[in-house]
Amino acid sequence: MEDSRIVRCAILKILRKFHPQHRSEEFIQTMLVYQSLHLTVPELASEMGYLRDGGYVKTTHKKFKPTGDDWYEHIITKKGIDLLDGVCEEDSGVMVV
Repeated sequence: MEDSRIVRCAILKILRKFHPQHRSEEFIQTMLVYQSLHLTVPELASEMGYLRDGGYVKTTHKKFKPTGDDWYEHIITKKGIDLLDGVCEEDSGVMVV
């Protein structure tokens, strides 16, 4: 598994690039692969949970009507942007580079 601190920073940077639009976990996972960061679905869910619990991202849960599958979309919060900008308290679980 990749270093979680680096992965979390990469996720925040992806979400920031597309802010204020929401992005699906599938989209985030694809963008991470382009950065040579390969995560399984459970690993990505764990990293998103950390960022959500820290208040860095907001998650919206939807049901995909044709199949009934769960669909999660994420958006970076002000706190997440501030963390990347270095204008709030550092989080040892996110390596901002």
